[in-house]
Amino acid sequence: MRRRCPAAYSAEYGFAGSAAGIAAVFKAPAAGAIFAMEVPFRGRFAGERVLPAIFGAAAGYLTMALVDGVESEIEVPLIELTVGRAFLSAVLGLAVGITAIGVIKLINTAEHVTSRFPAAVRAGTAGTVLVGMYALGRAMTGESLALTSGNSVIDWAVKPDHAVLVLLGVFALRAVGPAVSIAGGGVGGLFIPLMAAGAVVGRLFADASSTDDVAFYVIVGAATMLGAGYAVPLTGVVFVAEYTGQAAIIVPALIAMAVSRLVVNNRSVSPAQRS
Repeated sequence: MRRRCPAAYSAEYGFAGSAAGIAAVFKAPAAGAIFAMEVPFRGRFAGERVLPAIFGAAAGYLTMALVDGVESEIEVPLIELTVGRAFLSAVLGLAVGITAIGVIKLINTAEHVTSRFPAAVRAGTAGTVLVGMYALGRAMTGESLALTSGNSVIDWAVKPDHAVLVLLGVFALRAVGPAVSIAGGGVGGLFIPLMAAGAVVGRLFADASSTDDVAFYVIVGAATMLGAGYAVPLTGVVFVAEYTGQAAIIVPALIAMAVSRLVVNNRSVSPAQRS
């Protein structure tokens, strides 16, 4: 019998772990499993990792369900599929795609900085900047939005009466923060930062469109930014369905995701992905 090398098992553990984390944090097991299969190849499936991804996502979700229940993370009013919403979703996909190009360039630039300066200089500078960003975020919003989870930003973005300048400021903090951390030598994923930035773009879009479907566009914006930035469109669409529990949102999300991917093309925040 042919024996598998330790590296093969390590990869499978990594797939299962990433699927479990996403499934637990967002209570979206299918999105977690698909992300783990989709992310290594910029939108294509790593088919040989299906079972580890599925088992990891299921284990993560069930563990969180035992601790925190199975209720959706956010309440979204019942949405009906209309031509108007489908059209606006396409426009949102265009806006997110254009924005995602900037975010991707920012992250990729930060990756190059890590090899140009001594580690102590990078770490000290990045730490100072992040502290300043945290203080600025608190001053603008009264909340710790600069360095917090994606769920918190989505919840905040749905709330009424946010000034445009405040929304733009929060978007800048959420887009620049991961880049600063990476430039300083920090490690961590970009799943949640991308969603947080996309949620704010969705809120800005909803305000500009004078629509009442604020929560809908916030969530579609978050998922679309994830799909555009990480090249995982199916993950984004499934996330929308699971996060809201509404099948009618899938079609507008598909439209937004398709448009954003056409704009972004083959770009990605992760240089480790295989084209």
